[in-house]
Amino acid sequence: MKSKPSPLTESQQIDILLQEYAVLYELLQWRLTAADRRLFVSGGLLTGVLTAIHALDAPTAKLLLWGLPVLMGVIFSAMVGHARSKEDLLRRIDEIEQRVNGLARVELLAFQSRRPETGRAVGGRTGVTAINGTLAISLALLHCAVVFLWPAGHTTSPEFAGFGAWVAFWSLWMVRGARGLQHYRYERRVLIHDPDSG
Repeated sequence: MKSKPSPLTESQQIDILLQEYAVLYELLQWRLTAADRRLFVSGGLLTGVLTAIHALDAPTAKLLLWGLPVLMGVIFSAMVGHARSKEDLLRRIDEIEQRVNGLARVELLAFQSRRPETGRAVGGRTGVTAINGTLAISLALLHCAVVFLWPAGHTTSPEFAGFGAWVAFWSLWMVRGARGLQHYRYERRVLIHDPDSG
């Protein structure tokens, strides 16, 4: 009968956790940079679309306007995805800090576990700010699309009423997404059962 392999020492466990800790922080920095870049790209794309609407004929401008809510929804959805991913990283970093401190029996790591918004703001303060800012800009832009950007002389047609309903649908979808994000919680899957845990 094969003997049971010896468990890792506390020092070895700490070394492994610290390696994961460093990798997670690198990934977190990449997430933040990627979100910033996406905002800049999205801003440039929206500027191009809005400029084109004024320069094109009415049928083509209306076609772009119909696509504008979808574009805003995609941008908002991407920001929600970044916030969720950032939340997962922050919670795992928090777990590692607490685990390392427990193994070392002294508080060595405390940056994330002592942050005041830990567990209360999905994606941290920057994540909440990015989501709320994207939502506010999206809603304002879609409102302007209905009120100011729809071609003059076409505001009494059924098509305009349909466009208003289309904008309302996407606006509510984004608001629902922002509210749903508040209830998002990181869940760690246990892959190996620890016999010592019962």
